[in-house]
Amino acid sequence: MMSHLIKPFLLLLLMHTGNWTLQAQPIQESLLQDLAQLFERAAIDELAGHFDSNLQLNLLDQKNFYSKSQASIILKEFFADKSIKSFSIQHKGGGETNWFMVGLLQTQKDSYRISLHLREVDQKRLISFLSIEPNKH
Repeated sequence: MMSHLIKPFLLLLLMHTGNWTLQAQPIQESLLQDLAQLFERAAIDELAGHFDSNLQLNLLDQKNFYSKSQASIILKEFFADKSIKSFSIQHKGGGETNWFMVGLLQTQKDSYRISLHLREVDQKRLISFLSIEPNKH
């Protein structure tokens, strides 16, 4: 159900922000790889360092806007009992001030699709949207 919301959201972002490319620039490429490693290690404190002061977090059935610290607590609870096997980037892209990444998180028991949107704030690239949903494929 949530995947039906993500696709229109990403399409809207692409249409709204204009000159998007499917190939992220080198500095963003490095950042996206770093974020992928943080998900694979479930390094939530480090990941939270990349959060905007407030972000939209869609975690399974929970959908809301949270402060950086609230989102960190929620994600720590989610990852606490997950034994992560891998995280791989499936899609990525961006423009001058906005970027997105969609990845697949594989745990011992389940698979999750993780989508995030980054925006530039004071010359920093920060996560303003994060979605974690069961992978149905």
